[in-house]
Amino acid sequence: MQRSMSVVDYRRFNRLRRFMEEVPNAENIVPKDCKSCECYRPNWKYRTCLYARCKYNKPINVFRDKPMAIDVIPNPYWELRDIYELASDIFGW
Repeated sequence: MQRSMSVVDYRRFNRLRRFMEEVPNAENIVPKDCKSCECYRPNWKYRTCLYARCKYNKPINVFRDKPMAIDVIPNPYWELRDIYELASDIFGW
């Protein structure tokens, strides 16, 4: 048995579907330096990159010579908050 969807729910569902099917076009572009890369993490204590080796195969050292005095731990809730809000709007969580 199929469930009928209201017009508002159908629009929200299509918006989420289009968002999930969207292909990022900036992945093939290699940044000039680390600071313009999306993987650059200036606040991490022991590394400057999200990956242990450069994603673009550049011959750089991502590990710091001297650790920073403080360590900033990212909060995954804030990074995923927009996705949670969109899903709660669509599914009513």
